[in-house]
Amino acid sequence: MNPDTSRMQRALLGLVAVLACLTSCSKGTPTATPPPAATSGSPPPAANAPSSPDFSAALKQAAASPPAAPAAPPADTPPQTEPEMVTEVASEGVGTKGHGYGGDVITEPVRVYFRVQERVVFEIDIPNALKTFKALDPDNKGPKSHEEFMEKIVKEYSINLPNLPEGARYRYDPESETLFVDRPKR
Repeated sequence: MNPDTSRMQRALLGLVAVLACLTSCSKGTPTATPPPAATSGSPPPAANAPSSPDFSAALKQAAASPPAAPAAPPADTPPQTEPEMVTEVASEGVGTKGHGYGGDVITEPVRVYFRVQERVVFEIDIPNALKTFKALDPDNKGPKSHEEFMEKIVKEYSINLPNLPEGARYRYDPESETLFVDRPKR
């Protein structure tokens, strides 16, 4: 057996164990009762005093007033330019899910779970869909544009590309038949 495969199997088993523990542990968890209030000699609140402030008048006033116009940017501010982009081949780890996890016994299986999902998409689903597309094409070529890749490969083969961080985007290169991720330079 391949060492990477056995490592992934152990990580997935760990994830299943963690999820099972979380679901079974949360069902019977008693709720904590607040500690009794310290008596400081002050009398308890009056029975007819409202327990929370009355905001209905403020809400009605806010609803009746027109929304404020957005502030105009200062005239001397230069127009914002697109940040410098870095291009990398789309592979595991480019998506947003699973980041911030890992490093200990509980969270490492969560990180591995999301990375395995991305690896399946980039190393199995997309290459197989491209092979099928090329086999059906009379010229044995891949998609001719990014739009055709998204339509004929991703949409038709129901491939769920991982969500990317804000500012990043997928880009298909028809010359190399490779999917790239363009992201802002950090």
